[in-house]
Order: sequence, then C-alpha cells, then structure tokens
Amino acid sequence: MKENGVPERAPQASGQDFIVNRRDFFGLAAASAVAASLGLDALLEPGWLEVTNTKVATPSIPSDHKGIRLALIADLHINDDVEKAVRAARIVDEQRPDIAVLAGDHLEVAGRTDLLVPVLEELRNVPAVVGVHGNWEYWTGNCSPSLARTFSDQGARLLANESWSIEVDGHPVTVYGIDDLFWGAGDIAGTLASSPTSGTSVMVCHEPLARDRLPLGNNVDIVLAGHSHGGQVNFPFIGPIWLPEGCGPYYTGLYPGDPPLYVTRGIGTSLLPVRFNCRPEVSIIELGPVIGL
Repeated sequence: MKENGVPERAPQASGQDFIVNRRDFFGLAAASAVAASLGLDALLEPGWLEVTNTKVATPSIPSDHKGIRLALIADLHINDDVEKAVRAARIVDEQRPDIAVLAGDHLEVAGRTDLLVPVLEELRNVPAVVGVHGNWEYWTGNCSPSLARTFSDQGARLLANESWSIEVDGHPVTVYGIDDLFWGAGDIAGTLASSPTSGTSVMVCHEPLARDRLPLGNNVDIVLAGHSHGGQVNFPFIGPIWLPEGCGPYYTGLYPGDPPLYVTRGIGTSLLPVRFNCRPEVSIIELGPVIGL
C-alpha cells in the first residue's frame, strides 16, 4: 500500500489472462439475466447512444468568458467491432467541444492499440483531446508507451499522472490525468503538486473515488470519471445492483461538491453485452462563469 492510500500496482496481465472477481461477475450476470427477462430492450439498449448536457457554474471562469465546453466519453471497451466507439467519437466532434476527454477502458483486445485509431481520427477537429488509463488497459497490456504513442500519432495526449495546459479563448485551462488508481500507479497528490494558481483546472481519472482522495487545498474545478457504466443494469426505484470497485456511491451524472464530480455512463459494456435503463452516454459538460449559468 502506498502512503497516499492507493494500492500498489498489480502485476500486469497479458492478453486476456486476468482474473475477474467472481462475486462481481455473478452479480452482474444475475442482474443481466433479470434484465434480459424484462424484454429485448436490455439487448438493444447498448447501441442507443444518448447525448446529455450539463452546466456547471465555475468560479475560476471570468464573468465575460463564454465558458469551456467539455465532451466526456469513457469505457469504450473496443474489441474487434469498433463501430459504436466511432459513432460516439463522431457525435463528440459534432458537439464542437473545446476539450474531448476519454476517461479510460478504451480497449479489450491485447496488443491492438491500433483499434483506437479510427476513434481518435474522428476527433481530429477538436482543439484538445486527452485520455487516461483505466483498469482494462492494465488487464490487457494496452498501456503506455504503446497507447501513449497511439494518442500522440493522432494529435492527442494520454496523461498518466501528468498535466496538459491549454487556452480556451485566452483563458488558461489545465487538465490533470491520473493513472488508474487500482491497477496503475495513480498519484493524485503528486500530480496536483505543481498546479497553477490561476485559470481553470480539470482532473480526469477512470475511477470516481478519485474525488474523495483529493488533497486538502486543491484548486480542482471539476473531476471527470467513468468506470461505473452507470451501473449498466438499473431497476426503477432500486438503481444498480452491481458496481465495480472504485465507484463508491458515485455512478452516474453530476455530484455537487467542492469540486463537483461528473461520472459518465460510458459507451461500451463489460463482461456481458447488456444494458437496462442505462443508455450509453456522450456527456457534454459546459463550465461557465457563476453569473452566466
């Protein structure tokens, strides 16, 4: 266990040679069986991409600034079929964001970072495209440097405990990308140690629990995460009956706080190809001045 409370990196797996927690698998399998029994929607819903729009008042943005438009996608879980991930990226491009964020779990096929290329190609017109590692990058071995090179070749940046500073209409924005907290070497405190004192700061981490591990006195304006799949199978009045480790109580949408946290439902599926009452999501988050929202 590291001093910051993050587990040490687990041994990297090769290909599909990783162990899935049996409790998690059977929990999701049971939920999926019930969802499938409720109708065909559970099998069709994984293909029904939905665009959500969320506005967040951000004190660091000047009152005369137009704001910062973020597009967040996560959990592409690309295998040999990349079509849905490409559709999601095309939707992101159509939304004309200032920054596009890919919050981990990009691939399920070992040694095939090339499958991400057509997705990143769709994002070529976005001024800034950033990504982070998720647990599946470590499970399949599709992590840096090969994944970082794939991002770089397409004009994007993969951040692993790193930051990238850009400007949006003259306003400085710093994006902090945290490595996967449970299978990688996520270092939130170290990554934020040299954070600027002005401008807007966005922190991206695959797991939502990253917000709870922020050090006191941080100047992060919003945390973006995925990992939960929105629960993937949600029952009315009950919600998800299974969530992967690292979500805590956060699994979908905006969670107010200091800083606020947005958790996207993701694009793909994990373990079983079903969704119920939980459509895949392209998340558009508009950061604006307090008086402008």
